[in-house]
Amino acid sequence: MKKYNFFIFILVLTITNVFAQDLYVSNNANIFIYVDGAGFTDYDGTTNPNAAALFVTDDIELAGANSIIYLRNEAQLLQSNNVSNSGTGYLERGQRGTASFYNYNYWGSPVWSAANSYTIDDVLFNGTDVNNVQSINWSTAYDADNSTNPITMSSYWLYAFDNNANDDYDAWEYRGESTSINHGLGFTMKGSGSGNGTQLQNYMFRGIPNNGTITNSLAPGNQTLVGNPYPSSIDAREFIRDNIPGGNPGTTTSILGTLRFWRQSTTINTHYLAVYQGGYASLTLAGGVAATTYPFEISGSGDSGNANYTPGYYIPVAQGFFVDDDGDASTENIQFKNSQRFFKKEALGVSVFLEPNDEGDDNTVSSLEDDSVANSIDYDIQRIRLSYKTPEGAFRHLLLAFTQNDEATDDFDYGYDAKNNESLPSDLNWIIDGENYIIQGVGKFNIDKVYPLEMVLGEKGKVEISLTDLENFENEIDVFVYDSFEKTYTKLNSIDYSTDLDAETYKDRFFIAFNESNDTLDLTEEALNDIKINYLSESKNIFVSVPNNISVNQIQLMNVAGQTIKTWNSFNSQNNNAFKIPLRQVSEGVYVLKLLSDSGTINKKVVINQ
Repeated sequence: MKKYNFFIFILVLTITNVFAQDLYVSNNANIFIYVDGAGFTDYDGTTNPNAAALFVTDDIELAGANSIIYLRNEAQLLQSNNVSNSGTGYLERGQRGTASFYNYNYWGSPVWSAANSYTIDDVLFNGTDVNNVQSINWSTAYDADNSTNPITMSSYWLYAFDNNANDDYDAWEYRGESTSINHGLGFTMKGSGSGNGTQLQNYMFRGIPNNGTITNSLAPGNQTLVGNPYPSSIDAREFIRDNIPGGNPGTTTSILGTLRFWRQSTTINTHYLAVYQGGYASLTLAGGVAATTYPFEISGSGDSGNANYTPGYYIPVAQGFFVDDDGDASTENIQFKNSQRFFKKEALGVSVFLEPNDEGDDNTVSSLEDDSVANSIDYDIQRIRLSYKTPEGAFRHLLLAFTQNDEATDDFDYGYDAKNNESLPSDLNWIIDGENYIIQGVGKFNIDKVYPLEMVLGEKGKVEISLTDLENFENEIDVFVYDSFEKTYTKLNSIDYSTDLDAETYKDRFFIAFNESNDTLDLTEEALNDIKINYLSESKNIFVSVPNNISVNQIQLMNVAGQTIKTWNSFNSQNNNAFKIPLRQVSEGVYVLKLLSDSGTINKKVVINQ
């Protein structure tokens, strides 16, 4: 086994990468490795396929108390083999969190202080001065105190959520600074009080670096707050595929595939839950959406829904996030693996630690493997991003994503579709199998398809739907809001859809479409109103009545996604103006009956209720 002994007081690594089979830092006085990520060159699949700050194939042994690896300026450690690191020294890696003692961050630890766990007091240090890293004092007071030396943090807000019932606010578990937390699990902590919600506090994690496969169990109907357990970024796509049904070989089949990241408003200035402002940003294989207003406990979103804080595919060091059980009846493991690890510096839209004002612009990337496959999948996904403004002034962000090889479908797909887990007075959702979603992944783009929306209004007022972005389309497509009540198409590329509505739930009224149908222009409004469509539940027939001047040649029954379910070319009638068409083995739901006539095409909604 090859060992690397460092007897130099400081080894500074800036431009040159370090690669080792094993890494051994000798038990001699003041032996350490300093890795500066600022000097590392960008990833290139041909000339620089492993642009990682520090790459080790096998184990790391930090032999003595002064055997130290310093990772600075977003330097990262990557390891490939599933082996254990050891020693009495430590690795040190910083991460910035909110400076406001009113605001939460969700954390995970990249290092450990015990074989299968860590305590926050053992691994977390004050990194205000990276040349003088200090221990942290702890207090049970609500507010941290940055004026003490060392700083005093509040242990009152140190909680975990380990394999508990979905969205059960009372299930949060107090951990404090000295209670063990399993590797791979996350924790919450409020800021140091060194500034307001737009400012940052630097912390240092110290300990033996985590490596290899890390698992925690997830029971049916539960969710867990996990955290990136490595001193490197991880590729969220590989984490999702390693844990969803139908994912990578060896998947745990444990999670639905939506990752949720807490994002708190910078404007919050109270500890009272009832007036918190914040929400969860969501990420799937289809892409991410920014946070919106939090569920019923929270009063508003403040600036938490800023689109700059849309999570990217790369999860930064020490970032915590929620995962949900996949919905089956089995308890399974959530797994982190070395193959998920990536060297990716933080940058908006790429790798964002969900803190108040991360504005990094570096886009450096490396991985244990060539990421060309993962990136090509991202480029192949075409995205439509929408924003919905409620009468109360809140914003909901929605994503519709098209997969070029039909990796996703119009039905629910693990890893692609993100449920709406929030309960808001006013909201807008995609509808899949009668349930509400904020991210919908589907097959390749089809100009003839439509996608239904459900709009909920808690109070009367003005609503707006906006097109905020189109991604990865070679040519710009047209995106319309179709209002089936007003029979109008609003082209969102040119103007926002805006109208005043009463407080109620609007189902089967609003759709996203990609072409404006003019087939009914030859039919007068009076003639359209005279067309009658009724479903007769006892006989399981659809009754159709049209004016005498309209001759129907064909009828098609379509679902709201535009797929043809049945077609009739002849009708059980002595004439083509009033007739019944039989309907068997069609599930309940809302459909569109398409009548092809000599005067044009008529689309009418029909509700099948058995």
